[in-house]
Amino acid sequence: MQIRFVQNQIFAHLQELILDEYGNYVVSHVIEFGLHQDKEYIVKEIIDQVISLSLHKFGSNVLEKCLFFAPEKERVQVLDKII
Repeated sequence: MQIRFVQNQIFAHLQELILDEYGNYVVSHVIEFGLHQDKEYIVKEIIDQVISLSLHKFGSNVLEKCLFFAPEKERVQVLDKII
C-alpha cells in the first residue's frame, strides 16, 4: 500500500521531477528498477517531449534511462521520436 502511495506521488509530480536536479534520479530509478507498467506510463507521459528533454541538463538523464531500460515497445517509440 505504501509503495503505491509513493508511486502516485511521483506520477503526480512527474514533469517537475524530470527537470529537477535531484528529482530526475527518482524518475530514472523507477525507469531502471520499477514495474513494467510504471515504465510504460513514464514513457507515455514524456514521449512528446523527447527532443526538449534531450536538450535539458537533467531531463536528458531520464531520457537516457528510457533508452536503456524502458520496455522494447516504448524504447522504439522514443527512438522514432528522436529520428
